[in-house]
Amino acid sequence: MDANKTYKLGSLTLVIDPKFLIARGSDGTQVFLSLRDDSTEVAVKRIDKFNYQDLKNEEEFLRFPELDSPFIVRYVDFAEDHNFGYLALQLCEYTLEEYIQKHLPDDNAERILVLKKLVKEVLCSLQVLHQPQTKVLHRDIKPQNVLIDIKGKAKLADFGISRRLKQGETTIQTVKLWNIHPKLVMCLQRMADKEDAVKINLMSLFPDLFGSVYLFAKEKGWHTRESVMMDINSAS
Repeated sequence: MDANKTYKLGSLTLVIDPKFLIARGSDGTQVFLSLRDDSTEVAVKRIDKFNYQDLKNEEEFLRFPELDSPFIVRYVDFAEDHNFGYLALQLCEYTLEEYIQKHLPDDNAERILVLKKLVKEVLCSLQVLHQPQTKVLHRDIKPQNVLIDIKGKAKLADFGISRRLKQGETTIQTVKLWNIHPKLVMCLQRMADKEDAVKINLMSLFPDLFGSVYLFAKEKGWHTRESVMMDINSAS
């Protein structure tokens, strides 16, 4: 480790080196593999202070006690210097996009079980956000913002543009369904209540994940809300 590239900031030891750069964001964010004083490996998001309001917003949301959940990426620490803000988070192995593309089991039956489990974990993360006492809108849900930890569990991340609804406030957002098998869309369209509308929107945002479940759905004869949710809830 090059001492000239090692930077101590509070309880964090950063190595500002391309070898330790694990992700980049479109807003100039860089994510480095770093260490805490207790030798815990963490992911540290670094962004220029002229453009780091989203980073502060993310810190604020992740420190809410209501978001302390196994389905949400864990806040670790926050620090800043003259030029940058630094947000330390639980280290995860992959994004959902990477995991689905490269790390699913080869066996079809095992693959379906893993996909069902991921579906359930993503839904559980939204359940945490949308509880009456929480009412947080993530506003940037996409496969790149769901992380997979070392145990293969999905965790929702990147709360930079999230916001919290005020008491009595409601909102509505329309999204386009794409890349999902038409028969699965028809099944979903029968789910007319508000709770199911949220699930439909989620499926449109994760076409690879939910589209991959289609063959299993067809084999199992999913044609009612009850059968769909029974099978998803059976995932471990």
